[in-house]
Amino acid sequence: MAYEDGSDVISCSAGDDSGWAGDAAAVMASRIVKAGVPVVVALGNSGELGLWQAASPASGEGVTAAGSVDSPLLPTLVNAATYSIGNGTAGTLAWQDGVPQFANVTLPVVVLNSNNLSRTDAACDPLPDDTPDLSKSLVMLGLSTTCSSSQQVKNLVAVGVRNVIFYVLTGSSGFNSLRITFNQDVGLSGVGITTLDQAQTLADAQNQNQKVTVAITSTAYAEPAAINYPNTLSGGHVSTFSSWGPTWETLLKPQIAAPGGNILSTYINGAYAVMSGTSMATPLSAAILALVIQARGTRDPATLNSAVTATAQRITWYDGTTVDDTRLAPAAQQGGGLVQAYAAARTPALLSVTSLSFNDSDHFPGPQTFRVSHVGPSTGSLDLVLGHVPAITMYSLQDNGDGTTKRARFPNPIVDDAAAALAFNVPGGTVKVPPGGSVEITVALTPPPGLNASLLPVYSGYITLEGAAVNLSLPYVGIAGSFAATPAVQAGYAAGCYLSTTDGHFDIPAASNQTFTIPRPGSNSTSSTMPIYPRIIARPTMGTSLMRLDLVSASGNSSIPTSNFMGVSSLGLLHEMPVKFVAGVGFSIYFDGTLDDGTVVPAGAYKVVVSAVKIFGDKNKKKDWTMVETAPFVIAYK
Repeated sequence: MAYEDGSDVISCSAGDDSGWAGDAAAVMASRIVKAGVPVVVALGNSGELGLWQAASPASGEGVTAAGSVDSPLLPTLVNAATYSIGNGTAGTLAWQDGVPQFANVTLPVVVLNSNNLSRTDAACDPLPDDTPDLSKSLVMLGLSTTCSSSQQVKNLVAVGVRNVIFYVLTGSSGFNSLRITFNQDVGLSGVGITTLDQAQTLADAQNQNQKVTVAITSTAYAEPAAINYPNTLSGGHVSTFSSWGPTWETLLKPQIAAPGGNILSTYINGAYAVMSGTSMATPLSAAILALVIQARGTRDPATLNSAVTATAQRITWYDGTTVDDTRLAPAAQQGGGLVQAYAAARTPALLSVTSLSFNDSDHFPGPQTFRVSHVGPSTGSLDLVLGHVPAITMYSLQDNGDGTTKRARFPNPIVDDAAAALAFNVPGGTVKVPPGGSVEITVALTPPPGLNASLLPVYSGYITLEGAAVNLSLPYVGIAGSFAATPAVQAGYAAGCYLSTTDGHFDIPAASNQTFTIPRPGSNSTSSTMPIYPRIIARPTMGTSLMRLDLVSASGNSSIPTSNFMGVSSLGLLHEMPVKFVAGVGFSIYFDGTLDDGTVVPAGAYKVVVSAVKIFGDKNKKKDWTMVETAPFVIAYK
């Protein structure tokens, strides 16, 4: 519909964790791109699953996949009150309500210890007997670190105070997480909390003998206000929830990353909200593409992808706990990096590709070429120095200790000092690009040595081209291991393919030869007890373009005719088999005695054979399939 309506840019914040460029949604998006319309899609919010989790349709070829970067600010929505100062100044006071809640009131403000707001013991001791009447004032004081807030309130109420707003002594950080609560009989009419800097504004006015008044609206009807805390931990780094590439075809995803963590924006029904997700990063990325279209006068998707990817700002590594500014985050997490709208719109040089893929070791392409073009207004040549900045290398898999492996999760195991070596066909390492012209560059890559290929290490980095007014990067990615040597499926609880039951939510392995007494399909059982069925957990080692689950006889004998599939004497497929373009998380399916063609199997002993095609494999060749069996189980009918 968006394409048919003539959209200049299509933004999509939806998808599922397929990881395949060839699944239906990804192909649809790719076709729109090939038709000349840029498509920007959220890469997904499955960052905790680590590498190889690109969502579809973001996984589509040519699609601009957007990852998320955490905002350098942590906005929080609280209540808005208004203040006025005797000199005519007015403003907004952002505050968090407590218990008891304020009604609609307008009160003069008295800031205790207004000459020293850093005092930690305000009202910890009884106030002097000559304290003026404060019963019709709003009293502001620091939330003590010397005594309890209850002690402070007790001493305030003793001199007639009824309305209190505390401020956090450490500044704005964390004040919204404090909700000051007291029993209704404590003697307060209303209580809340605000920030030190806002209290300081009112204290400064009080110190200048200016009358300060605050108008508070009850929480139910108060307008929202935002407080921004500095995000000193993850600000400017890739959000831990942001999904990782590459695709199973080894295409680099994402293309770019944009602010998507802790984003304050409009919301439904005229409201505001703070939300996080690649769905926040995607519309901003699409808007930036629209600006680049306007600035550069083209909406060619390849040109736009080149502009935003090559000019993005590379991001250093954040593992969810610690920032390491000495190493770059993998390209499979950040793509080109944090998108830079102005640079993308104004760069005088563009690259012919947005990334390079060196595939796995069996499909290593050898030297690759790309072109750099001078598209700027300058009549002089661009002198660009070629360089290489490696990113972190990580393992895709981890050893289970029983001869099997499984997908590693975020943060994937890092291989220290494992960088590819690059060589260019450029004497002296500098290229001269004439106005309106282009230069072809060939890069020969040697994968990092000394890696455990069985764990499928993913290496990446950036080819840099730098000159006057030019700062471009070309990300690359490769796998220093063989998909053909990696089993597509493996048997066992840790490895991912095994027999479980529908009893419970934890997919605990079932005992070998366990009997499942279930209603015969079509028997209209009236039992009040939910039957327990065999459940098959089918989780591939990586992804697979085709997976099937065949029922076989555990004894080798059956009254049902069998068919041969790659040497397996199959009684038939389980329901809705086979499945195409399976993600690494796989799926589970329970068996109620009915095969996919409607056949009801007789009572007896069975096993399920889980078969999957290896990445880059041919479904018509047996060598490209991996097959494993579940434990045997017995079907008995009531």
